[in-house]
Amino acid sequence: DDVAAGDEAIDPAVEPAPAPADGEPAPAAAGEPIDPGTMVYVFYDTPHTADGGGRYLGAFLVEAIATVDGHQVLTVQQTAPRDAYDTKVWSKAYDAVSVYTELPSDRWLAFSETLGTPPATEPSTTDAKIAPPPRKRAADILDELVPELEPGGDGMAKYMNFRDRVKQHALSATDIPEAIDESQWPDLREQLANGEAIPGEYWAEVTYNERADMEAFLGVAPEDLGDYAGTSIEMDLASAFAEKDADKITIDKVFYRRPLMDGQTLIHGTALPGDDASLVSDGLAALRLVLQREIAALDLAKTRLDTGLNRARAELDLLSTQKRQSEEDLEQWHRDVAAATRLADRFETEAKAAASRLAETEREIVELGQAVVTEIGKAVQEVDQVAPPVGARGTAAAVSPF
Repeated sequence: DDVAAGDEAIDPAVEPAPAPADGEPAPAAAGEPIDPGTMVYVFYDTPHTADGGGRYLGAFLVEAIATVDGHQVLTVQQTAPRDAYDTKVWSKAYDAVSVYTELPSDRWLAFSETLGTPPATEPSTTDAKIAPPPRKRAADILDELVPELEPGGDGMAKYMNFRDRVKQHALSATDIPEAIDESQWPDLREQLANGEAIPGEYWAEVTYNERADMEAFLGVAPEDLGDYAGTSIEMDLASAFAEKDADKITIDKVFYRRPLMDGQTLIHGTALPGDDASLVSDGLAALRLVLQREIAALDLAKTRLDTGLNRARAELDLLSTQKRQSEEDLEQWHRDVAAATRLADRFETEAKAAASRLAETEREIVELGQAVVTEIGKAVQEVDQVAPPVGARGTAAAVSPF
């Protein structure tokens, strides 16, 4: 069957057990050689051919294992996002596959013969007999694995570029890496900037102008450096260029350093025991899981922000309606105030006119009262002249014979 996430892979190397004879107990199931949770690496078991023999089929996580009719059946799950190659190789059925639980390092030296040719004659001394055989030089191994060919022909440029990369790897394995000429530094800087060079491939030996700047870059206190009194350290080339742009360092040497990683570490990461804790490095699968979780969290946050935005827009619409109504009320209030002001002005005018008329009326009443008093006084005088006063009239009556 196709080897894919959640599929069951049957080990064809295990032949089905013959059926038990009548009356005989069934044979016990074979022990399961792989535990669930194991990481396995699957290869096409046919020798390398043009149709894909010997092809690497992928890394899988064993979810379950069972014995069915004498076959080991593995239920596996993919460990990395499926790409075009996975889709291609998983879409076929394979007669036989090899399953590994470990893979060697991807250093090119691991796939070559590193020991020298043994001597033609038997060593004469005991020390020579027990001495380890001499190791081959990296240059000799390079010439054996990837010989330098004459230029010309299809694909030669690609082949020579591959040889240059292998040579670069070989030279980086030496104790003293080869220095890169200073004239090539600008090209390396451009490659680091546009992503053509992998971060950590190129390093620099630098000397700081001030020790304090070195301590700041390392993030350590002076006492943490112990007896080290120098100002020279190694750092990745991108950081070296940044420090040089700040006039903090002088770059003494630039060299290539092959990143220490293999396929399993690249995908799944690694954990190395330390004195007080473990040094854990996440692989692409873990980083992808982290990114997926962050994307899910961002999607949730976006959903919440959209909900909040919709609510804010609804509140804004409500506030806009209230604002419009308030503006209409204010405009009506201004009209009412203007009308009230006009009414007050007319009332004030009428009040002033009434007060003026009241004052005139009071003046006329006073004048009339004064005229009445004056006329009454005149009438009294006239009456007094015609008729004597009451007392005088009584006296006269007393002496009158009438």
